[in-house]
Amino acid sequence: MIGLSIFENLVSISIFGFFFFATLPLCNNCMDYLCRTNIPDALQGRAWGFIGFLSQMGYVLAYAVSGLAADGLGSLSGMGVGRGAAFMIGNFGRLSFPCGSYIYFVFRLSKNWKRGRNRGIGVCNGNV
Repeated sequence: MIGLSIFENLVSISIFGFFFFATLPLCNNCMDYLCRTNIPDALQGRAWGFIGFLSQMGYVLAYAVSGLAADGLGSLSGMGVGRGAAFMIGNFGRLSFPCGSYIYFVFRLSKNWKRGRNRGIGVCNGNV
């Protein structure tokens, strides 16, 4: 996503856009696997319905908010609307890696905590 906003060249935008959309099937398959292995079979229909609802509402909200935000950012900074949109895309690309890393490590730590892998590491387990 950062590559989409760096240059104003049609070729570079096309290349980075292709790579971005080429990774979407991989991301969707990973999400599909995680949902199928972590959600009980009896609740998967409800879960997929809710996931579908969230993803469709995400499109509506993203279109509504991003257009207004790009226009406002472009007019406030004096860059213009096109560069305001590119600035937003680049910033969201920069923020996606730290957010994903944070979620991964929080989930990993909470999973290890529940399984009891933290025994003896800064926690009093009764064997003082």
